[in-house]
Amino acid sequence: MNIEKFNLLMMPYSGETLVNSPSLFTGSGARNVATTSITKSVSYVAGGTKSNQILAISGTDSDSITTADSPRAVAIHNTGKFPVVVMMGYEAYTDENTDNTIIYMHSLLLPGESIYPNMRGIISLQSDTPSQDVGGGDTLAEALALSQFANASLWNLDGEVVDFTAPNTALKVDTGDNVTGTELANTTDPVQFEIDNGHEQYRVGDYIRIDDTTVEILKVEGTYDDNPTQETVIDNHIVCSRGHLGTSAVSHSGSSADIYWVVSNDLYDYDRVLSGNTQLVQTDAAGRFSTSNFFGLGRNNGATSAFGLVPGSVCIRFYTSAYQEIPMGGTGVAGGTGGSNIPITSSTSSMLTASTEYSLNLICDDSVETTVSFTTDSSNVNFGGTNGIIGKIQDAIDTATRTAGNNLFGYSCTVSITNGKLRFTSNSHLLPHDGANGSKMEVKDGAGGTNVLTGAAGIFPDINNSIAAVEPQLPDLNVYDSITYATSPNMTNICYDDSHGNLTGAAKGKISYETGAISFTGLANASFEVSVVHNSPFSGKLDANKADANTLKSIHANTLNKNMVGKIKVETF
Repeated sequence: MNIEKFNLLMMPYSGETLVNSPSLFTGSGARNVATTSITKSVSYVAGGTKSNQILAISGTDSDSITTADSPRAVAIHNTGKFPVVVMMGYEAYTDENTDNTIIYMHSLLLPGESIYPNMRGIISLQSDTPSQDVGGGDTLAEALALSQFANASLWNLDGEVVDFTAPNTALKVDTGDNVTGTELANTTDPVQFEIDNGHEQYRVGDYIRIDDTTVEILKVEGTYDDNPTQETVIDNHIVCSRGHLGTSAVSHSGSSADIYWVVSNDLYDYDRVLSGNTQLVQTDAAGRFSTSNFFGLGRNNGATSAFGLVPGSVCIRFYTSAYQEIPMGGTGVAGGTGGSNIPITSSTSSMLTASTEYSLNLICDDSVETTVSFTTDSSNVNFGGTNGIIGKIQDAIDTATRTAGNNLFGYSCTVSITNGKLRFTSNSHLLPHDGANGSKMEVKDGAGGTNVLTGAAGIFPDINNSIAAVEPQLPDLNVYDSITYATSPNMTNICYDDSHGNLTGAAKGKISYETGAISFTGLANASFEVSVVHNSPFSGKLDANKADANTLKSIHANTLNKNMVGKIKVETF
């Protein structure tokens, strides 16, 4: 708990809404102005009888109790003169997908005190009984087994944990469902059709792919449980609009067509090649990426199973750029042997001949090997400065990559001085080249004018004595303290969610914990890996209404003074 929140918890309650105080409820869309407020007197209710209900968190209105439909936050204040026992009800779980009854956590709230119960809460009832007979504890092994199960209620109900993994390169993930019947054997738009395993895992806004031979992308507009359309939706059916992401409405005659999650970049046609020869799961040239589900994770078709992503568990790490460094040290006037290393700066002379054409060959990402020629300035043969060598090489590369028909067209790289060496860096952040697609950067002998990489051109080396090209890498997960060598997360190079639906760090954007829909802007033309926890009792939207609720359900109150009346105020935000 941060100090600011602790101090607010300890402050005597003044009876005023927390309008001007520091916000307790942070994150996008959070509010510190109450949306509902109720003050009630609390009288003693003897043991054996249910205590009075103050607030029910439910979407169903009631004529007897105050309801609030899954607020972002709740504040409880004792505004009276006597202690009040506050009872906060949470769903109990025996494992990730098996909920139990509501259990109440009791807190004695003294006059003037406030409490801010966590909205996203459950009570773990992991079984303390061994699943198999381990004996009576007579042996050391049996005793250890029994002690392990004695701590089972402390086990984390973490659902399914996904370590960093690359999204499916097939640009689709099987939902496990199929179309039932022939309701898609038409081009009706919109269309309603039945799904063999039920509608429960689908959400409004999902893009789904039907079939592999006659591909069509549909968008879910309504389901049996959530139907904003004007159409009546039958159980186990969904309503979809047709022909999205570059596809057209087409009749699917088969009665069991496969249904897939679409995991390509939804900003483009599903089969659009954003770079190279093959479409990858990647950001575009502006660093943008959007998709309606989190690569098929967090979805299941069980009506009461845990669903969605756990807030604060999302991490995305992007590949670095491929590059090749050229250390200077040829056999020219100031060169020495081909293996020498002369650190250069922008004012270092290349020792090339003025007004002379030189060349080198490049492979950038998926391009074929291509000759790039440049002509030195009539006076400046330094690496930097106006019309310097780096500028000349960069201009020649930019011309080639922006000229239709050139083998480098559509690719790009940057020439710079790094660590005293001439570095060629791909401007993409794709995964390492696998022989078909991906990123790489290679500098080779030129095939036009004078080959600058023979070891006889100024201080440029023989390329055969140069340093091997470096493939794209994923950033380290941890960084080390220079004094203590303690590790901490590499926050700078990883995109992560702030548990309020915002993505920050190496990319900025939004994520839905219910659907997994994600949209962010980060590195250009970038491949990435994702890590997440899903299908946990803590995952998905805040929802006190579903059978396996993952949030505060209700608040009751009582007093331990049989002769006096307490007073309590409950605010929702």
